[in-house]
Amino acid sequence: MSILEKLAVNTDTDLALWLQIKQQLTWLIASGQIQPGEKLPSVRQLADHLGINLHTVRAAYQKLEAESLVTTRHGSGTVVLEFDPTRVAQQAPSVRTHTVGVLVPRLSNPFFPAFLQGVEDVARQNHTLLFICNTDDDPLTGRVYLDQLIAKKADGLIVAPCGLTFDQQKNLTSLNLADSPIPIVYVPPRFLPLEMYWRWVLCKPLRKGSCAFQKMLH
Repeated sequence: MSILEKLAVNTDTDLALWLQIKQQLTWLIASGQIQPGEKLPSVRQLADHLGINLHTVRAAYQKLEAESLVTTRHGSGTVVLEFDPTRVAQQAPSVRTHTVGVLVPRLSNPFFPAFLQGVEDVARQNHTLLFICNTDDDPLTGRVYLDQLIAKKADGLIVAPCGLTFDQQKNLTSLNLADSPIPIVYVPPRFLPLEMYWRWVLCKPLRKGSCAFQKMLH
């Protein structure tokens, strides 16, 4: 399916048309459906396809460029850049979405059902919707999920990359606690040695889940 076929606008909603286009393209880029180096349709092509004004499409492309999602060169068109989650998160509006992403390495791990129940209990008390993502112990899958959650403007992230080495955890996300404009709680702590990790797993996962969410709130 071409990029044009993946895009549509709804003229019956109050959401500005340029914002509809921008949000759809941001999601397509974050989810890997449009790869770095690919060219977006020209402003005229997209405007004709959607039946809207050229200036509306141009405004959407300019917003994408402001967030470093694309670059436009005269004569070369608009080209997609590598997704930069930090930059996108920094550009996010300050309005809360009341959503939190939770990344776990494997849902079949007996530790995590109770852990997620603890997270969900506190989330419910705070009227927050959870996005629970199973990475299957794959750093690349984790990275894609993180990009998607940031593209969806999640208020915070709880990341449990257990079973991965420190280098794999660094590859999981380009965000870190010091630079991230949104709260990120790593569970267990990224520097926990393997033998200590197993002790951590055996202690009260329900309480650990509750603590993780409360830590992110503060």
